[in-house]
Amino acid sequence: GVTPSLDDALSLLRRAFDAGEISVLNLAVARERVLQAQRDALTAHADYHAALGELARATGTELPLDGPDQD
Repeated sequence: GVTPSLDDALSLLRRAFDAGEISVLNLAVARERVLQAQRDALTAHADYHAALGELARATGTELPLDGPDQD
């Protein structure tokens, strides 16, 4: 999924900061972007499940609850 690769990105950013390769400002900006990407992924996942539920109700069928790219 998306979250593990974003966690990896945060780890790499922290190591770059610790090594003096990026400033604290760059670290903070990049961290905020990663966190926003995590929020966006969670919102998309919730929206997918809400739409799936609406479709199931509208068609009177039971649909699978797993997402399109489950690992």
